[in-house]
Amino acid sequence: MPVNAIHQTAFIPDSAAIGHGNFLASGVRMGSHVKIGQHCIINTGATIDYDVTCEDFVQIGAGATINSGVTLKKSAFVGSGAIIVSGVEIGENARIGAGSVVISDVAKGETVFGNPAKLIES
Repeated sequence: MPVNAIHQTAFIPDSAAIGHGNFLASGVRMGSHVKIGQHCIINTGATIDYDVTCEDFVQIGAGATINSGVTLKKSAFVGSGAIIVSGVEIGENARIGAGSVVISDVAKGETVFGNPAKLIES
């Protein structure tokens, strides 16, 4: 299995469950009972609150905030500086634009952007 690359300034509590092949950049902060799948990228200064689940291949941009109880399904992308409020589910292959504020679920394959985040038609 591939190893994890975890910066020395990242804070990961003992209760976190982290898979293999992940990259956690400097200043990443995690709350208790976070679950990170395999091959995820969590960029500089991202905050992941307690009881968050990130499935495999999730990417979280620099400075993003993922609040408690959020689920990020496989291959979801969260742009830099985005905020996802508590209890929201981000679907498989969904994309959240940089700086967006997500206040409701995002379906599989959707792209949302803005404050509050709204669906972008492709």
